[in-house]
Amino acid sequence: MEAALKKVDQTERGKGMQNFKYAPAFDEFVAILYSHSPHTHTWLSQHFPARTHRSLRTQQSHAPKLPVEICEATFTWAKQYLESLNISDPVAIACDDTKLFSSLGFAISLFGAIDGPREILDIKNVREYMNDSNITKGTKVTNTLLYNPIPLPGFAPIIIAALPITDSCGADALLGPHKQIIFSLLQVGIALASYFCDGTETERKIQHIFEAT
Repeated sequence: MEAALKKVDQTERGKGMQNFKYAPAFDEFVAILYSHSPHTHTWLSQHFPARTHRSLRTQQSHAPKLPVEICEATFTWAKQYLESLNISDPVAIACDDTKLFSSLGFAISLFGAIDGPREILDIKNVREYMNDSNITKGTKVTNTLLYNPIPLPGFAPIIIAALPITDSCGADALLGPHKQIIFSLLQVGIALASYFCDGTETERKIQHIFEAT
């Protein structure tokens, strides 16, 4: 209602919608609605003042980007997301591998190598890097997710990490990221109730080594 009253006031004073001040709660609602259904957002904007599709995309482009590596920001973001859903109970963590068509991609940095993103300072060198046979491409991606052991509406699994690996990647190589994820989640105050994996030999070995350390 606040947004509608502001629009009426703007119209009565002969002003357009430029620099219109949207209520933060309504603005957030509109952004969520647009992400779920642009068509429904269009219908809503016919009855209530709301940002246009272009304005929402511009707003999204200015938002902080998700980290592309496992770092402190990864776990801070996960903690903030859980708090936004008022979830303070212990959550579960799961890990699984997914097959990939091995390839490299470019978006500011070069992605797809098992040793992480590579910053390319000169755009002219992109093709050279993508054709470099010394760069080992990932053939699988290992995904680590947080989820609520008691299913709740509106709580989707949170992707904590997605690391490109090869078919021959063993438990010793994966133990480092595994320990980093577990201990970092605990450090930011996220309590873990359980851990789940699909039971491959490599993943079982990781658990045995982790328990022994």
